[in-house]
Amino acid sequence: MVTIAYSVATSAQLWVNRYDAGGKSNDQGLSIASFETGGALFATGRSVSAAGRPSDTTIGYNARTGKRVWVRHFTALNGFSFNPVAMVLGPLMAIGYVAGDIGRNSHEVGFGTVAFFFDGSVVWRGHYAGPVGGNSFRHGLAIGPQTGGTLYETGASNSSGGVPDFATVAYVARPH
Repeated sequence: MVTIAYSVATSAQLWVNRYDAGGKSNDQGLSIASFETGGALFATGRSVSAAGRPSDTTIGYNARTGKRVWVRHFTALNGFSFNPVAMVLGPLMAIGYVAGDIGRNSHEVGFGTVAFFFDGSVVWRGHYAGPVGGNSFRHGLAIGPQTGGTLYETGASNSSGGVPDFATVAYVARPH
């Protein structure tokens, strides 16, 4: 996973940071967010460990220097695998949110959310499986910023007839 900072004014490259989980597969960055200019910067994506185990990876950086501050491998509820695809930082309480599809043994069962403090510690985890026990939600998953303390996610959810519909979930975005 490669994270690069550029100057907006000149397009000059400011720094580069590479992360390699040690596996024989690609480490893929999928979403990036920063809290303020020159402050905290976060990247999230997928990686494979040296043991061949796929995992999500979320990295906290110093945005000014590119120095890696922490690396976390968040997990979803109930031991499911977690594949992050979107991230947003909330304006309240310095909390970030990573959203992605969750599953077990290559079967997607819903989408999950991990809320984290800017030091990488987990605040809470959420899970939505849909009205029929869960199916693929990867298509079009997005996460919206907090508005008045509420976090929104949207994606696809199979209806009782097996046809994909929209699903939007709202979480009260505060520590539990």
